Amino acid sequence: MRQPKPIQLRFQEFMTKHDLSQQKIAEIALEYANSGPEYARTFFSQKYSISPAVFYGALEYSIIARLVDKTTESRIFLKLACNNSQHGGQDGVKRSVEHKNHVLRLQREYAVAFKRHIDSFSEETIFKICMDFRDGMAISQIAKKNKTSSRVVKILLGKGLDLLFDTYHSVKRRMGK
Repeated sequence: MRQPKPIQLRFQEFMTKHDLSQQKIAEIALEYANSGPEYARTFFSQKYSISPAVFYGALEYSIIARLVDKTTESRIFLKLACNNSQHGGQDGVKRSVEHKNHVLRLQREYAVAFKRHIDSFSEETIFKICMDFRDGMAISQIAKKNKTSSRVVKILLGKGLDLLFDTYHSVKRRMGK
């Protein structure tokens, strides 16, 4: 039996296939969450020139990858549940609850896999990423060079600062100052 693709790879392929960045996905999700009930899949599909399936995929990804905050996440789930209840009654509500549980399970899986990915970068690689950034390389280029996302590069730059800070204090202690 074939193993399913890791969730990060599936999302990367989704974004590439549909020419969507994490920033654009977060924008779509935030706008959807903050819009009135009359603005649903048809409106957003037309506005962003994407199919309804891609629109719903973007909403899911925004929650799973935590591209939006908890308040926005709650608004998305509430709006989806309201729409489902209008079109499907009690069965629609039941499907919404089941889907929410499924998406939240994927969110937990993604968080574990994302942490594992971040932890896979050696201190040496993090240092090289910091040097590339210092030398003026764009974050998107650093991400391509290291076969990761801009979001990961930003996190690794923060880890690089932590490493530098720890090294500085270690040297300072050893020198007795």
